[in-house]
Amino acid sequence: MQKRRRRITLLLILSLLTAVQNSIAFAGTIPELDIGTFQMYSSGSVPAPEPEVAQPPDSGNEISELKTVVATGTKWKLAAPFNVSGVSTSNKKCIRVSKKKNKSKSRKKAKWYDAEIKARKPGVSEIVLEGTGGEKIVYLIYAESPKIIKNSLKFNDIRTVSMNDYITGVTYLRPTSVISKKTKVATVSGDFSISAIGNGSSRITLSYGKKKIRTTLSAKLPAFTRAKVSLKKKPVRLKLKNLPKNASITYKSSDVKAVRMNREGFAAPVSNGTAKVTATVGNVTAECTVTVKGLK
Repeated sequence: MQKRRRRITLLLILSLLTAVQNSIAFAGTIPELDIGTFQMYSSGSVPAPEPEVAQPPDSGNEISELKTVVATGTKWKLAAPFNVSGVSTSNKKCIRVSKKKNKSKSRKKAKWYDAEIKARKPGVSEIVLEGTGGEKIVYLIYAESPKIIKNSLKFNDIRTVSMNDYITGVTYLRPTSVISKKTKVATVSGDFSISAIGNGSSRITLSYGKKKIRTTLSAKLPAFTRAKVSLKKKPVRLKLKNLPKNASITYKSSDVKAVRMNREGFAAPVSNGTAKVTATVGNVTAECTVTVKGLK
């Protein structure tokens, strides 16, 4: 009985020693606690990560996001849940500030004031709004001046481009809309890429909140001089217009049993029928309908 108790005691001592060794080894991997950092976190003085810069509203004239980018030349009202007694800016050259009377029926009698800003030049400014009851809100407003590098975009052997490649003067500001006046000439996709779908010109308008900038798209895409061609016995050369210099052209027939094409653009009749002939220049494809009649 005594031997059994000794064995149990030894096992307990060994297990305790192992636990102590493991705890010491584990403690060696823990970095020393920075008391200063702990005190800052406990006091709540560590600022939260800055939020992303918000875009200007698509509609209306009021900004509610505390960190917003706007276009130069635009005016905005800053949202405040209190009657504004004072408003100041850290950069007068960039942002001009003022107080405006609220003319709504519910607040006109109370002589309620709102804050208004006007973006004058590119830059950043801290806007401080103070209320009659001691309230305070701080806005951080970025002002940017978007410009189009080219007044005219010419399409020849390129069908789609991104407008971001033609805009300068912006870091955070993104267009709220891009509109093509003539959708039969050019269309706009969700990522603000412009695609030329027909020959002609179209006015392109980019909106940045209230600010609008414009350019003109001119499209002269390669196309067959004739949309429909009839063949009898002899091959006929299908001519193209609006070709760029040193253009590489690839011809293809949808039905080689009716019409065959060669590298020079000659359409040769094979048997009666109709084929759609395409000519690819870069990433632009032109189409022509070729009909073969009278073969025996």
